[in-house]
Amino acid sequence: MVGSYIATDSGEAPHVPIVFDTGCSMSITPFISDFVGPIEETDIKELTAVKDTVPIKGSGLVEWTIEDWNHQVGKVQTRAYYVPESTIRLCSPQVYFAENEGGHCEFDHTKLDFHLADGQTLQFGFCCHTNIPLMRLFHDPAHQGPGAETFLGRALCADARLREQVRTLLNDNNHNLTRSQKELALWHARLAHAGQGWIQDLMFKVKHQAGEAEQPVIPVRQDTTARCPHIKCPACQMAKQHRRTPDSSTMHQNPDLEMALRHGDLHPGDRVLMDQYVCRQLGRLPHTYGREDQSTQYTGGTIFVDHASQYIWVNHQISLRVGDTLRGKHAFEDFAKDFGIKIKSYHSDNHPFRAAEFLEDLQLLDQTITYSGVGAHHANGVSERAIKTITTWARAMMMHQLLHWPSRFNTNLWPFAMDHAVYIWNHLPRSRNGLSPLELFTSLKEPNYDPILRARVWGCPVYVLNPKLQDGKKLPKWTKRSRLGMYLGNSPKHSSSIGLIGNLDTGAVSPKYHVVYDELFTSVHGDLTEAVFDADEWSGQP
Repeated sequence: MVGSYIATDSGEAPHVPIVFDTGCSMSITPFISDFVGPIEETDIKELTAVKDTVPIKGSGLVEWTIEDWNHQVGKVQTRAYYVPESTIRLCSPQVYFAENEGGHCEFDHTKLDFHLADGQTLQFGFCCHTNIPLMRLFHDPAHQGPGAETFLGRALCADARLREQVRTLLNDNNHNLTRSQKELALWHARLAHAGQGWIQDLMFKVKHQAGEAEQPVIPVRQDTTARCPHIKCPACQMAKQHRRTPDSSTMHQNPDLEMALRHGDLHPGDRVLMDQYVCRQLGRLPHTYGREDQSTQYTGGTIFVDHASQYIWVNHQISLRVGDTLRGKHAFEDFAKDFGIKIKSYHSDNHPFRAAEFLEDLQLLDQTITYSGVGAHHANGVSERAIKTITTWARAMMMHQLLHWPSRFNTNLWPFAMDHAVYIWNHLPRSRNGLSPLELFTSLKEPNYDPILRARVWGCPVYVLNPKLQDGKKLPKWTKRSRLGMYLGNSPKHSSSIGLIGNLDTGAVSPKYHVVYDELFTSVHGDLTEAVFDADEWSGQP
């Protein structure tokens, strides 16, 4: 009746696991404390095991409060034999289902789904030594600290789950992708989910002088990465997918009108397009620990796109009124002035750029402006397209982080995602001429491609060295040397090797250098269901 198990040493009741055994005809327990009613005599006096027999002292109703690997807690009530000499608990699921007239269980290669009679579903892993599903009792750590047995039980139960959660598309055991495709996928995630063909051009076609030899902008480890088939990126599908065009529809472009909107704007500053974006999901400020009042959080912003260079400047705003918009305009013009560029002309839609304060500012700075007609947003198509590109890149990065680290996902981080998308856009060389928008705008060739080569996967876990160790001091021998944070993009005021790291405890965002990036999310839990994407907060994404 009882299968063959690797018996564990007897211990206290909370630390002895429960074996989920479909082969036993009755549950058993060695602990009298498990029973919630009287223990009655039974006609069966002994239990036949593999090597010998053990006496049965009675039977009764037991209640086990169990905790699964997702920390969900449920209760199982079933009849069981009291077997003091047993070294483990056994649960007979078929007896439990018959007694409660409900419930069922499902197995696959990674876990057990135990559907209780009350409708709750608990998940458990398999012991790495016996491949037997183990359930552990829940006990309140506030009253009793976990001992070595507890940690061992958790490790055994969660072994299959750990193997599952650290498995990513880029790991060596994923044979659906070649090594070249895995390398392409990593660079795709690092570079804000930009087009894979564009990234491959930077691995092969676009080259720069390195000493006496020419090297591609992005060096690769696999020779075929620049020519391998493109992959389907889950984050991109969730962030960028759109309605299919019917086969009966064909669009023909007029070659005479190609780049017509940019015609004649040959120099940076000749014309800048402006447009505003709105986000119903409020965005946190970078310097307030994320605890500011909602009335002071970002609700959208203004995007500036230089016609000649495609350089993008984004200004997040608490309100979209003319005052905040003018502050963003002046910040952009101050940046341009540092490189000797004067903004001569603007083009935009109407509101709020027709406000008297805005027109007065244009007159004081000897600037002109033109407007799109009512309903003619195509006339401002360059900025409209820039907003679409930046927001879809930012949304893809946030989707990627949500898929891999859902417990730390927060929609109010969208300003950081948009800033990082703009950073990558402005530093990413174009396939046509090998120059980035920043280089075209400033007329200065960057000495290297460190801004993109040092880019990391947005939202990934980061381990930050203890400040005392950063200063060359020492710590006590058993003190942890780092803390866990989140990468939120590059710092705009520091070297490209400095990242903005979010503190998961305090909410502070600060530039850090002594860090280790986990770009594959292998050190965090990544279990996720489709239901999370139905949350109301996603409807407010830009």
